[in-house]
Amino acid sequence: MKVHARVELEGMDHHANANHTGDPIDEYFVTLSGSFGSISLGGTAGAPVKMLAGVSGSWATQVGRNLNFYSHEWVPSVAGNFGTIQHIRLDTGDGEKATYLSPKFGGFQVGLSYSPNRAGDDNNARNNAETDDHDGIEGAISYSGKFGDVGIAVGAGMTAYQGPNDGSGQDLSDWFVGTRLDFGGGFRLSVAHKQTTNDNDSSQGAVTDAGVRYVAGANQFSLTGSRGEMDESGAAYTAVMGSYARALGPGVKLFTSWTYNESEDGAGSENSGLAGLLGIHVGF
Repeated sequence: MKVHARVELEGMDHHANANHTGDPIDEYFVTLSGSFGSISLGGTAGAPVKMLAGVSGSWATQVGRNLNFYSHEWVPSVAGNFGTIQHIRLDTGDGEKATYLSPKFGGFQVGLSYSPNRAGDDNNARNNAETDDHDGIEGAISYSGKFGDVGIAVGAGMTAYQGPNDGSGQDLSDWFVGTRLDFGGGFRLSVAHKQTTNDNDSSQGAVTDAGVRYVAGANQFSLTGSRGEMDESGAAYTAVMGSYARALGPGVKLFTSWTYNESEDGAGSENSGLAGLLGIHVGF
């Protein structure tokens, strides 16, 4: 059996959130793993994020920046509800969770998480079931294998949280399906879809996200895109991102990403724009 502990320190909000509270700790958890699978306890992402990010459209194919995070930050969106129509993962934040991931049997794996509260990175306080979302279940199932020269991975997941007991909010739920194909010659294709089915009609919507990546030696290329729509308001968000990266040495990568997005709020307000970034990534 192996025991692993992890604490992530951060000096500032890595997504440029102006409301960042200055919490110096992001994720913190302990994992026990062995032939039985793994059990994680602490403040971290749930089973759907841990198991399905690798089949989540642009998350599986990104080369430079991440389409879900950076496109709407470089070109502001008027569509609102980032988590519903601009972010493909089933991410409920890094609130405290108990997560079990099974070992793989014939390519199949299952995972389940329980969380007493639905919290973001900066909310490590004890929750109040009367006024906060609480008692959530998150589940995922995946399969990976190879058929001839093509590698395939597929997965599905769901989350369900109870709303505040005082009736000030509604129950929260969403589901996800995704797939990834790896072809010979360095090509990868991934497509995913997420549907938010909260009892709160103003939060219901869907997003479809896809990407393709090509690797040739030290060079990597990717093209990713997403389209999201809110059910009630009619707000919509569309984004595409093209990226190139080249490895300059161990842990050092030069990259550039260019993104275009357009958004509408369903009431006549629209915005669109093009933005680009050139940078060097250093890992150690």
